[in-house]
Amino acid sequence: PSSGAAELRAAKARQPAVASGGEEAGAAASCEEARAEGAVRRLALLETCALSGIGLGERAVSDGELRERIESDGCRFMRLDALGAHTVACSSAWGSVGILTRVEQRTTGKGHPCTRWTLSNLRADRPASLHVWLHDQAHRAGLRAERGQVFAVLAPRLIPQARGQTGHWQCSVSRAPQLLRVGYAANLGRCKADSAASGVRCSALVLRSHSPYCAGHLAQAAQLAPTQRADVMRNRPVP
Repeated sequence: PSSGAAELRAAKARQPAVASGGEEAGAAASCEEARAEGAVRRLALLETCALSGIGLGERAVSDGELRERIESDGCRFMRLDALGAHTVACSSAWGSVGILTRVEQRTTGKGHPCTRWTLSNLRADRPASLHVWLHDQAHRAGLRAERGQVFAVLAPRLIPQARGQTGHWQCSVSRAPQLLRVGYAANLGRCKADSAASGVRCSALVLRSHSPYCAGHLAQAAQLAPTQRADVMRNRPVP
């Protein structure tokens, strides 16, 4: 067998197993707990993912393995900040990579459990994100995922935006192999601003190497006069 095929088998072997039965409830509870605490691992930069440009503190698959997996699924790779232009102009299969920043357990209209992930590049200068709906086998596999992990989503089904709708692009996957764990993001932290509604510290993830504040608070501060910005950032200077 070729070395490329051997690498691909090794990459698949390192992917999280699909949870089932009682494991689902335990994994879901752990995930909810981690989100409530805003838990995130702080890892120094190990290397950068060549395809996505995301800094990794921990790596699960190499650039070569990731590229081979994308190509074997017949996908065209697109960075998150380029998805809009691609999806409007082309309907071919695609794949992308992002940092898992939010995990929400939902229920479909028919009462089936599903999960909504938010994948983001966490760039303060050019923020981009994608909502990924996980159904069936993909939902069960996704119960083990943690915020801060970096995932590739392969050949998802695009959910069309309504006329005039702007914001997050959305897609869905139903098979576990459509999700590939790339590693864990480096230089992660929590936004230093406080929520205007509750006064509780913002739980959004940030890349400390880019900005100590999330894109939402940076955008909010940019709309205010300089004398008001300290209130939004809780008396911390705006970068």
